[in-house]
Amino acid sequence: MEFFNAEWIHIGSRSELQTQIQKAANIEPEYLRNFRTASVATKLSWAAGRSKTEEEDRAYSMLGVLGVSLDVRYGEGGPAAFLRLQEQIIQSNQDETIFAWTSDKLESSGMLAPSIDCFRDSSDIRYNPDHRSRGSAYQLTNRGVEFPAPLWTVGGSQGEDYVWKLRGLKKKVDLVLYAWRWNPDKKKVQHVSVRLA
Repeated sequence: MEFFNAEWIHIGSRSELQTQIQKAANIEPEYLRNFRTASVATKLSWAAGRSKTEEEDRAYSMLGVLGVSLDVRYGEGGPAAFLRLQEQIIQSNQDETIFAWTSDKLESSGMLAPSIDCFRDSSDIRYNPDHRSRGSAYQLTNRGVEFPAPLWTVGGSQGEDYVWKLRGLKKKVDLVLYAWRWNPDKKKVQHVSVRLA
């Protein structure tokens, strides 16, 4: 890939401008070489904070990077387009980092992010599919996202019925994702979880 300015004067190649591209686009050098290895959350972080002429284009511009297809519906609005994008991502792969987003403006909004900007701080999220032990994967249904929940049993001795309860306090439970944050400076990882209420 080669870069040129407005007067078609050569500026440099992707490898020569790696540092400048990283600063401008918030894309780590490893992903400039092969973006397909990045997690869904990391890819979505690249579009966070960017502006487009049409609000929907923030979602549509990510289709090729995420490897999904979506019919274009100008006029539906950015939130609706981004919701459809997330639903398509869920249906096409099992990368749980789609749920690794944050927002200070919302107390509860479900498992899906209301805006692509919620992934602003997700550039260091890595997907770890090697530690799958939960059994069946999450899926999108007409009732929303269904996840196998961490349960414990109460009772069940000497012919009693089993009572299943969510692990957690009252009606809240932390669901640990198969994802982690990577800090290359400290050579440290931190597991990512979401709170279900």
